[in-house]
Amino acid sequence: MNFPVWDVGFGLPLLIALVTIPHVMVAHFAIGGGLFLAIYGARARSTNDPAMLSFVRSHSRFFMLLTLVFGALTGVGIWFTIGLVSPAATSALIHTFVWFWATEWVMFFVEIAAAIVYYYGWDRLDATTHQRVIWLYFGAAWGSLAVINGIITFMLTSGTWVTDHNIWPAFFNVTYFPSLIFRTLLCLVMAGIFAILTAAFQNDDSLRSRINRIAILWTIPSIGLLVPTGYWYFSALPQSTKLIVSGGWTALKSAQHNLFTSAIGLSILVVLTMLTKNRNLNRVLSGFIILIGLNLFGSFEWYREAARKPYVISNYMYSNGMLVNDTTSIKEAGLFSSMLWKHSDQTMKGEDLFRAACQSCHSLSGYNGIAKMVAERGWTEEQLGQLVQRTGYFRGAMPPFVGTVEEANLIATYIATKANSLNATPESLTPKRIWDNNCGLCHTLDGSRPLRATLSGLSVADLQETILTVDQLSDAIPKFFGSDVDADKLASYLEAQISKREEGVSK
Repeated sequence: MNFPVWDVGFGLPLLIALVTIPHVMVAHFAIGGGLFLAIYGARARSTNDPAMLSFVRSHSRFFMLLTLVFGALTGVGIWFTIGLVSPAATSALIHTFVWFWATEWVMFFVEIAAAIVYYYGWDRLDATTHQRVIWLYFGAAWGSLAVINGIITFMLTSGTWVTDHNIWPAFFNVTYFPSLIFRTLLCLVMAGIFAILTAAFQNDDSLRSRINRIAILWTIPSIGLLVPTGYWYFSALPQSTKLIVSGGWTALKSAQHNLFTSAIGLSILVVLTMLTKNRNLNRVLSGFIILIGLNLFGSFEWYREAARKPYVISNYMYSNGMLVNDTTSIKEAGLFSSMLWKHSDQTMKGEDLFRAACQSCHSLSGYNGIAKMVAERGWTEEQLGQLVQRTGYFRGAMPPFVGTVEEANLIATYIATKANSLNATPESLTPKRIWDNNCGLCHTLDGSRPLRATLSGLSVADLQETILTVDQLSDAIPKFFGSDVDADKLASYLEAQISKREEGVSK
């Protein structure tokens, strides 16, 4: 609330993803690839294998260009982007972990210096010193991961830090070690698939086959170990987060599906590369492997980021930059009066409120476009106003709205105006769509805030009456925005879904 808002139109989360995911993939290669160079450089020298040593040397050039040039530039790009997109969270993380960041920056400096010395030292350093340099590089690179991992996992599981501000339990939080091992395995996967890429451009067919066999030893077992480590990671999450991850938020299922299919596809292509003797086909396959690896990282990072919702720092700061402890005071004063950055023109109040409360996650018609969603679902301005007031109940994925009723309606008017300008045709109101537009925003039948047990045994008539009077059950529930016919369709749908499940259980 204390920082200006940066508007990129197509969606701030998408911008962060475009900058972050390629960097994170290369950063993990920077660690696993360093270990690959250290091990196979030493082995080539100890076995007097000039062909392998020549490959390690050529691979080190690709390694340095990708990690030091592309990796360093995108790393700076991440700081630039998050500083503009989420300045409050960036400031909080820097001030909370200032000495950890200082340690990481020293390690990063050592990492960069060692990589440069290693590459330019092939003909200038003796073999023993040269090997020590690459081991020094790997130690600094993995140490950098170990530090950053503590800060990243703190954002997901802050533990008791919110109340006691004890830095060490915050850093070594419950997801620290499963995440560190998971990411170390990803580093090994990246080392294997990038070795396949550079091997594809080797003219020596025998050497290329050897490198591909080595890459399998790095890639396949590491992917296999990601499964139990991922389960350990999931088990360490708080129960509220598990509900979101395990199905409370439907969009996460896509990321979960992509994660598993990417891992399987990656394994298949790596094996195919080893079996393929044609050099040109190897290059094509290696290109697909890199793309699938990028998708693997994208799915994992999106999954992890989404699991934090509605927070950007667990239990401390919401995704829109609002501190959890400030919600009461903001609610009393009103959201608009708590904003330092806003237009002087009062007619733009709705836009200012949208930018402060919603724009960190939503665009209007781009990524996660709210106006597009409103147009497709056919929500009225009145319905939208009631929904804005209750965002904190949306399956735990959105921060609570702490403004006044008037401010919620101003946001609704702004979004509805933009939605009307899209001239989109609303989707047909099937029973499933009626459920999604009303109950499904906050409830599932069996996952997050389940309704099956509550509604079980009710007749269609009872269900219809409950739907039409649902707003009388709690202030947290908006009224049903639909006709009697829509209520009947929804009641029949619910009765059928509940009966189908109960019939399956009885069998």
